[in-house]
Amino acid sequence: MSTAPDLTIRDWPAADFSAMPLGAGLTALWWLGQAGFAIRFGAISLLIDPYLSDCLAAKYAGKEVPHARMMPPPLEARAAGDVDLVFCSHAHSDHMDPDTLGPIARNNPGCRFVVPRAVAATAAQRGVDPAAIIAMNDGESVDLADGVSVEAVAAAHETLRTNDRGEHHYLGYVLRLGGLTIYHSGDCAPYE
Repeated sequence: MSTAPDLTIRDWPAADFSAMPLGAGLTALWWLGQAGFAIRFGAISLLIDPYLSDCLAAKYAGKEVPHARMMPPPLEARAAGDVDLVFCSHAHSDHMDPDTLGPIARNNPGCRFVVPRAVAATAAQRGVDPAAIIAMNDGESVDLADGVSVEAVAAAHETLRTNDRGEHHYLGYVLRLGGLTIYHSGDCAPYE
C-alpha cells in the first residue's frame, strides 16, 4: 500500500528557485508560464521547456495572433544560476527558446540539455554547446545524477513526426526524482 507524499505549499519566488533550502528527499516545483517548470530535487535544479523571454511577441508583432505572454516570466534567463539540467520537449520557440537557452548555457557551464535527437542541432544553433547536449529518442532512458533519471516518450504535436532516421521531433519526459515520478508531455495530443 503506497501513501501519498506530503504536500506543503510555500511562497518562494521562482527567481530564487536554485537557492531554496530543501530537506533530504524533498522536491519543489514552480510553474514558469507556458509549458515551463522549474524543479528542485535536493541540490539538483532543473528546468523543463523554459520560455523566459518574449521572443514570440516580437516574432508575431502586427500579425493576426500576436502571441503575447499571459504573465511576465517569473525568472530571467540571464539570472538563472546553478541550473544542472534543462529539458526541451521540442524545437518550437516557447519550448526551446532561442533567447533563453544561450544565457542559461553561458551562466551554467556544467548544465546539460536534454532534447529530442531529431532537433539537437537546433539546440546548438540556439547557444548550447553540443558537448552539453543529451540527445534522446522515444523509449530511451538516461541516468542523469544520483537518484535522477529520465525516459523519453514520443509526443504527438497534433501528429507523431519523425525524421528519416526514425527520430522523434517531439518528446515527453518521465522524470524519476528519488521516489517521485513526474511526466511532462510537452505539447502532446492523444494518439494510439
